[in-house]
Parts: sequence; structure tokens; C-alpha cells
Amino acid sequence: MAKRAPEFVVVQDTREQHPLRFPHCEVEVATLPTGDYSAKVGGRSLHDVVAIERKSVSDLLGCIGSQRERFERELERLAQLRYRALLIEGTLAEVAAGLPCSRLSENQILGSLLAWCWKYGAPPIFAGNRTYAARVVATLLRHAARYQRAAREVLEPRQAQPAPEAYREATP
Repeated sequence: MAKRAPEFVVVQDTREQHPLRFPHCEVEVATLPTGDYSAKVGGRSLHDVVAIERKSVSDLLGCIGSQRERFERELERLAQLRYRALLIEGTLAEVAAGLPCSRLSENQILGSLLAWCWKYGAPPIFAGNRTYAARVVATLLRHAARYQRAAREVLEPRQAQPAPEAYREATP
């Protein structure tokens, strides 16, 4: 008997340096064109529809500061997808406080995050910690897969099935 593809799979980018753990989901590692996480449903990749960019607090602060141009290019790619999210492994208070060695002010940090909400359509989701981050990623990907399936069914109605053989033979 042929092995059937799992209905839902979390796809993790090969470049993800600190991967999240998903105890209740199958995980596949693949190179994603954008983001750190996407999904597969019934063997079909959704990387062209959904991506989640994950950042630790220190990574995010680097992206607001010295790595801003590179990160904004990533956000531009993310903005092209129907379902997208910027997931932060920390709280808003932790992000706003910055790092002791950082020269970024609270206003600069919050201003950048809030500007990116409108500019790239990717509001930050503050997960608090890695455990919640993994739960948020899996839940967001499942919802995106469900909404994408529903949208596809509306946009691509099922094709009419050919008439049974007996019917075709009996009609002139």
C-alpha cells in the first residue's frame, strides 16, 4: 500500500538557525523563498501563499537597526503573500526596552514596528516565548491552509464529471 502524504505539515526553512519544536505536527525542512515557516497540505506546498517570519527580540532589534535594509527586502517579499506574519519570540515590553548595548530608542523601535504594519501588512505578533511561538506558528499555518482551501473551492469550482460510460453509449 502506498504511503499517503500527511494532511498538514509545517515547512521550516533550511536557513532557520534556531528552529522551533512542533510536538504535534510533522515538520519538513526545505528552502523557502521567503519566511522561516510555511505549510504543506495534502502534499501541496503553500509557500507561494503563506509564510511566517520568526524573530527573537535581539534579532528583531538588529533588523530595526543595522540590518534594516536587508530585513525590509524580506518584508517586501512577505508582503506579496496572501497570508503573512511577523512573529516575535518576546513581549512588546521586552522589544520596546531594547538591549543594554543598543542605541535604539523606544520611539525608534515602536515606530519601525508600527510603520511596518501599514507598509508591509505584517503586524507583529508577540508570542512571549518559544513554546508559544511554536503554537502560534502551527495555528496560523493551519488557519491559512483552511482559508486557502476554502478560497480555492470558491474560485475554482469542481469540474463537471464526465457522464458514465453506459450513458455515453446510449446517447446519439
